[in-house]
Amino acid sequence: DIDGILAMGKAMGGDEEVSDAEAMAVVNDLLKEDAGKDAAAEEDKAARRGRAASEDEPRRPAMDAEARSALERGAHEAKLAVAHDARKEYQAALPHYDAAVDHFGAGLADPTQHQPAVTERLVQTMVSYLDRASQLRQAMAPDAERFQSSAMRTQAIENMARYKHKSFSALSRGVACRKAAIAMEQSLASTAAAATEPEESAVPDLFGTSAAAAAEARSPDAAQKRRWQAFVLYSEAIDCFMAYAKTSGEADPPPMVSKALVEMMDKAEALKARLAVS
Repeated sequence: DIDGILAMGKAMGGDEEVSDAEAMAVVNDLLKEDAGKDAAAEEDKAARRGRAASEDEPRRPAMDAEARSALERGAHEAKLAVAHDARKEYQAALPHYDAAVDHFGAGLADPTQHQPAVTERLVQTMVSYLDRASQLRQAMAPDAERFQSSAMRTQAIENMARYKHKSFSALSRGVACRKAAIAMEQSLASTAAAATEPEESAVPDLFGTSAAAAAEARSPDAAQKRRWQAFVLYSEAIDCFMAYAKTSGEADPPPMVSKALVEMMDKAEALKARLAVS
């Protein structure tokens, strides 16, 4: 069941509590920082008039209305996500986690508008929301048609990667998601093989592990669940690899990255096709 899957996710290292408090605090800091820029600009406007252009120190531009609105919307979505999550309303929480990441990402579109220390904290919060959304999505019933990685999500991950913070590496996250997806496919293959083994064995199965694996493999629902989880993981890995390719600073991504991208896209499409025929 969903609670069991989420508990397993915590045991694998995803036990960091997801809270909207950090997001609210960071967004408030960003907005205060922006207001401070406006005030400081007014205070030293006269003094700056008398300076030569060569003496002027570079200043961060004030946050534009679009970025401000995106950050405020992200904070609102985060609050709704955590509230639903706390009530175990997981189906309702998931789209709000997604929207929080999307809107925070839009608010980070221009790195020149924000202080690195503040954006570091916001990126950390976004990573926790990505983690929670992935846990919830994998625990849901398979629905590949409804789940599409939007252009806004891809852009949000790209914007996160652009800041080069220690808390987030698009390539590292992509590699981790790809590795987990491959492991899920291997698990699917091994349980399918177990289903074809003879039920009688000369070696006693003292713990019933072979029987359990065979029984699970014979269940179409179990197989589809694994395909679904692999599909979700490949989808996020693709977004991360694409973000890395666009922010690495290289004219062309390394050949291994391009090769992995093509391979993952093919696998995601194949899994989607298998999920559609269930």
